Amino acid sequence: MKKLLIVALALLFVAAAPAMAREVTLDASRDSQLVSSESNKGNGGKFYYSVSGGATSLETTLVGWDLSGVSLAAGEYVASGTMRFYSSGSGNNFNWNLECYPLLKSWGEGVGIPADGFGGIGWPWGPINLGDSSYTYQNVTSRVADANYTYIANGGTAWASPGATGTSGTNKDCDGTKQMTQSTWIAAGTGDQQSLGDLALTAAGCDVVEDWISGALTNNGVVLILTDARDPSVMHLATREYTCADASQCPGPYAAELELEILPEPGTLGLLGLGLIGLIRRRRR
Repeated sequence: MKKLLIVALALLFVAAAPAMAREVTLDASRDSQLVSSESNKGNGGKFYYSVSGGATSLETTLVGWDLSGVSLAAGEYVASGTMRFYSSGSGNNFNWNLECYPLLKSWGEGVGIPADGFGGIGWPWGPINLGDSSYTYQNVTSRVADANYTYIANGGTAWASPGATGTSGTNKDCDGTKQMTQSTWIAAGTGDQQSLGDLALTAAGCDVVEDWISGALTNNGVVLILTDARDPSVMHLATREYTCADASQCPGPYAAELELEILPEPGTLGLLGLGLIGLIRRRRR
């Protein structure tokens, strides 16, 4: 009887383990594009980013998620995760190589309002604001009037390398030793509101998210850096402003998502099972 009880309890714990997993899905709390050709204007507040796949492209995308409401209980860990992006326009089936690193420096979203209103695509795409990020500056502290952009940045705290691409040295923008996602972006989907494929977190990426949650690493989000040329040469990524009439509606339904699977450590389940079995055996005596 005792052996049967022990076996039954063991099977119970094995069956219960998947049920103890939990999933957390977060929409982007901020996103921005750093564009060299239009370097120091405000690039937030529009509904898409034109992400170029050209071999000489210097454009990068910054994305962040608010993890303040996520916690890990004793013995829990981030077992897997996915970054999911959506299209707001053109895009075909293609694969791109990219690098994704955790940002070590703070940045502002750069929510300049386009000429045709919030979430539009009219020219210009909006002036830079103090505290925003731009291609040159992680945080803008001064700006100057300009005929095309209304205001462009002309001073601030500079990135180690324009576009937040500095990965080495003591004054680096991101940690180039921690590739957070798979290196190949298998994008599938055409037209509006299509998922462009998932970027699975690497083990290093899961570790970074755990550090963000615990506070061991300041959560400054990530930088996406494309590293090769592919066709088509431009992909339109939906921003968190896409389909929103004003800032109060953000994030919209096609904001970039961070999906996490959180599990208890296997050892934790085993210790719990042994403890319960010991208690049952003691009571039976």
